[in-house]
Amino acid sequence: MSVTVVMLVVIYMTASNQARIMLTEMERFADGLASTIYTTIKYPMSVGDSESIEKELSYVKEEMKGLEVFICDFDQKIIYATHKDKVKSNLANHIYNKNVLQTLSNILKTGEHKPAFLKRRPQLEDTLSMSIPF
Repeated sequence: MSVTVVMLVVIYMTASNQARIMLTEMERFADGLASTIYTTIKYPMSVGDSESIEKELSYVKEEMKGLEVFICDFDQKIIYATHKDKVKSNLANHIYNKNVLQTLSNILKTGEHKPAFLKRRPQLEDTLSMSIPF
């Protein structure tokens, strides 16, 4: 009986540790991905090259199935997106996490943001949504 209890505790601790490690890795991947996307669109955006931004986002859509990127204005109207049918719509129609929307709203009002990317913390069995406020 005591061996069974010990084994159950070991199994539980191992599973908990693995879940934590996976979430950390997903978060690290999301940070790297957000930085890469920002780097690829920073210059075209600074010179107003909409065509290049749209091309970069279409590459993201092709290569990263299931990932959506939204770039919105200060009114949360989507200006650029990986999915063109979502352009000119309101970000709130596509991001269902109220905390993320509130945080983004505060960032856009105050101009203060840490980090520069607002992303929903990835969950196991979840897809990542990311907004890059400019």
